[in-house]
Amino acid sequence: MEKEAYLSLFNSIKTIFDANGFTPNFKDFPEEITKVFEIHFELQWIEKLYQPNFIFEITHKKTKKYLKMIIASASILSLSRFSDFREQIISENFSGIVMTKRNLFKSTSTALTIIFFNEFTNKKFFSSVDNTEEIYSVLFDQDHHCRKIFYPTEIDNNNLLPEHYNPTNRKIYNLIDEFSPRKLEDIAEIIPGANANQFCFTDSNEEPGIPYLRARCLQNGQILPDEKRIKKDLYSNYARQLLRPGDILITKFFGQNKIVQVQENNLPAIASSMLVIIRPFEELNFDLYEYLSTGIGSEIFKKQLQDISSGNTVASFSMKDLRNLQIPSIKNNNFSDFESTFDKKFYDLQKMTLEYLNTNSEEDICKLIKSELLDQGWNAKDIEVEKTINSIRLDIVLMDKEEPIAFFELKKPSHYEKESVKVQLLNIQKSLKIPGILTLGSYYEVYYFIQDSLKIRKFFAAPTKKEILSIIKEDM
Repeated sequence: MEKEAYLSLFNSIKTIFDANGFTPNFKDFPEEITKVFEIHFELQWIEKLYQPNFIFEITHKKTKKYLKMIIASASILSLSRFSDFREQIISENFSGIVMTKRNLFKSTSTALTIIFFNEFTNKKFFSSVDNTEEIYSVLFDQDHHCRKIFYPTEIDNNNLLPEHYNPTNRKIYNLIDEFSPRKLEDIAEIIPGANANQFCFTDSNEEPGIPYLRARCLQNGQILPDEKRIKKDLYSNYARQLLRPGDILITKFFGQNKIVQVQENNLPAIASSMLVIIRPFEELNFDLYEYLSTGIGSEIFKKQLQDISSGNTVASFSMKDLRNLQIPSIKNNNFSDFESTFDKKFYDLQKMTLEYLNTNSEEDICKLIKSELLDQGWNAKDIEVEKTINSIRLDIVLMDKEEPIAFFELKKPSHYEKESVKVQLLNIQKSLKIPGILTLGSYYEVYYFIQDSLKIRKFFAAPTKKEILSIIKEDM
């Protein structure tokens, strides 16, 4: 009965949010709720920063269990302007922090967090929830919570996002420390793109102007200017954002983080506020663009950008966080040596997972991978095990709108031969024309073809649906 009572409470909070948006009144809960719980509600505005926090103090009248919940924007967990608030909740000894996935509250598309204060656990936990049942499980039944739960031994005041405490991320960053890393700002000038209003643009074909590059102009590693051009007499206003050969452009918003290097034939051009210019210093002794855009370096950089990105409806990163990203040194511009060394060290760190893959059944491995996919935001209905397509039996198939978009080939590391896997994946892809994914316990490798050329992308965690769809789009 106690579980049903808490589920009714959480459902009631959700219903009020869904019905009234984020200006609700929580003073009048249904009678069946107030019979069981004593509830105090407070709307808090943080330091005049226009950040509303919805605070619930809940006491179960019979058991006397006390629970405090703060429902707020996820941005308070990482943005520098909310550091005082983070210090406050740390000093108040918070119990756990979860992110709400897939828009738990239908009245907003804002990324939200729930911060808990209770006496139900001795260890601080970080996780995510997708529905009210998962709110209950992460509080009272963590052994059966279907998302990853992280229990860090140390708390970082600068970042309380659950993914920040992901052990895999920690391993990656610890490995970077072994390659004499430097801050990005120490090896390149970081220049924010320029904002321009409608009066800055040419309005006729007779005055061509200079291309004003936006995020949409970066496509598949190329720069394709659109119709936006800055007027000639305004060029001097954008001197800092005038691009040079060798500049590296990355998109700042929406979590896309496309990356392109500027060539002579792309000039002249001006970077918009949707882009950031990374201009490597001349004395840099390795190709920064190659590191940021290919292989292991690309995956590390994407994960770093993902970790520093936050926001409500539009994800972005701060220039300060970008400047502070750690970039490993590549000796003698030898990327193959860097990758093989990093591979080996990361492989060694993952030995426990490799032992699991070698000693457990295919059914158990499928369960593990399905759990990893759910943690990455996949819906259970989009993960089909032992599915047959075109007379080919596949271990796991990933779906989108009832269409297959990728398949898994499960191999024990002790049985893994890359060349034979390539041939096997190629044969399947000739028939299905969708990416194939291989997991060895340390990486997830996605195999796909562009114009009959085999491409391999490594992921430190199971790829998200967005990442798979992006690969498919790249192949078009």
